[in-house]
Amino acid sequence: MMLIALDNMMDLIPETKNKWKKIREDIVKNAMSVLWDEKNQKFIPYVYLNRSPYPDDFNENGIYYHGAPAIAIEAGLLNKQQIKVSLD
Repeated sequence: MMLIALDNMMDLIPETKNKWKKIREDIVKNAMSVLWDEKNQKFIPYVYLNRSPYPDDFNENGIYYHGAPAIAIEAGLLNKQQIKVSLD
């Protein structure tokens, strides 16, 4: 959602684009390196800082969080193939 806000701000105040464009690109790069699960081909909603609050026998990876990829698509994070995989 931060990326969406940055996009809107740069549209509303074009003179801020030089300052925020590089920051936006860095956020995209970092978000995708952490939140795109290449193995399972899905966008994950968050990363725990310490450990999962769920018991060890709970398979959280078996859950498909549809909100995370929806916002990632809106923010322009996912490419066409990733969007197709997410929608399928």
